[in-house]
Amino acid sequence: LSDPQRKLRTYDLQLANISGATADIPIPATPVHHELADFRQVNPAAISAHINAARVWDFYNSVLQRKSIDDEGMELVSYVRCTSADDAEPGGDPNEWANAIWWENRMWYGQMKDQSGQLRSIATYLDIIAHELTHGVTEKSSGLIYQGQSGALNESFSDIMGIIIYNWYTVGADAPVTQWTWEIGPEIGRASCRER
Repeated sequence: LSDPQRKLRTYDLQLANISGATADIPIPATPVHHELADFRQVNPAAISAHINAARVWDFYNSVLQRKSIDDEGMELVSYVRCTSADDAEPGGDPNEWANAIWWENRMWYGQMKDQSGQLRSIATYLDIIAHELTHGVTEKSSGLIYQGQSGALNESFSDIMGIIIYNWYTVGADAPVTQWTWEIGPEIGRASCRER
């Protein structure tokens, strides 16, 4: 999946472990692609990540007049189906990594089991994607150190933008805020968005 207009690309890491240095992570040579135009059943994680990253990009671009994460048109790259040995639950499924992070100027998405026991990508959740991509905006705009009070501000800005962007698309830009959902990631419960 590649969008040259917005400069978005989405890759599938095929459950590769992202623990350690990014130089050790096997990055695919080409973005996710398929011979059919509609392949959401083939790789729903990639489709979700790409569409939701585009929604966040569009909000920042059209509403806030910001050119991508750094306001200079940087490419926005997402990796789906990531795992992390560092964050693995003892005795748990090694393919389950209930996390999404902005790290090394990229988005990285794990997955968690849904009620039926199937792995579902964290990229499904627009509010989480908006939250994490806002960490990139904060990093590029203010350089807040991610600890103490400045770290709390960083999280707060991400929560605020996650809520705004989610409701902008799901409830509607003109809907009263009394109709908004005010929780970040209520559907994912125990999933975390820990920073690296």
